[in-house]
Amino acid sequence: MATTFYAAFAPLAFTVLGIWFLIVQTRHREWSASASHRRVASAVSLQLALPGLMSLFSLVNPASSAL
Repeated sequence: MATTFYAAFAPLAFTVLGIWFLIVQTRHREWSASASHRRVASAVSLQLALPGLMSLFSLVNPASSAL
């Protein structure tokens, strides 16, 4: 059951991260001038990327010789 959850959660997390990148890209001109906006955008990106990466890494089979 955990494998099914993580297999569904990883693409969802990366999809939300992609949507966040689109938001940042549309606001780049306003946010690039402000250090606090850059800091918040980086923190949100990290908070969205880490769960996706952890979900993806949980699906890796350590016994597999393909890696």
